[in-house]
Amino acid sequence: MDVGRKCLLLAVLGALLTIFSSPFITFMLLNGRPFTSIVGKDVLNEVKNVWGPFHMTVRGTERVTEFSLDPGGKLQYRVALNVETNGTINVSVSKRDGSDTILDAFNEGNHTKELQIGGAGVYVLNVTSTGNKTVGATFKITESWFIEAKEWEEQLDALRTFGSSAAFISGIIMLAYALVELRRAVKTAYSSTSEGQAAYVEVEEE
Repeated sequence: MDVGRKCLLLAVLGALLTIFSSPFITFMLLNGRPFTSIVGKDVLNEVKNVWGPFHMTVRGTERVTEFSLDPGGKLQYRVALNVETNGTINVSVSKRDGSDTILDAFNEGNHTKELQIGGAGVYVLNVTSTGNKTVGATFKITESWFIEAKEWEEQLDALRTFGSSAAFISGIIMLAYALVELRRAVKTAYSSTSEGQAAYVEVEEE
């Protein structure tokens, strides 16, 4: 392939790259930022129901509160009971009809226990002090689970940002190289022609 044809091919390819990428470059220059795209990702959002805190002075057996629970196939479902007391107490959690009873004892301090809930229903929290003593206690019940959701966020579009920039720069380089090579070839051809004409004149004079 001669120099002229090579330069022409490079110039055409460079011009095409520059023309097709220039709208993207213009967009980024006018907006002052790269291309971005909106991408969705799956996230888990926590949902909570809280009862309390209930501050009580306990002597004997006391009903603290009633609350409705419904595990109902919920994702990562849990129920936590937080108890803070200055003495020893016995705690029971059961359905209103007395079924699904959960019993536990708590000494002085702050405690959190996860309750194993068997099914939906209205539950009752009762507390009993030991040894007929008066005890101060605080109770809080937290029901929590997760729901799946779609969260949308703006992310860099690397293909359009870097691809168009690389194409534009490559096109400019190809055009510049083709022009430099073409100019060099023309200059070389002109020099060769001038030398030939000078030699021809010298022969004529002899």
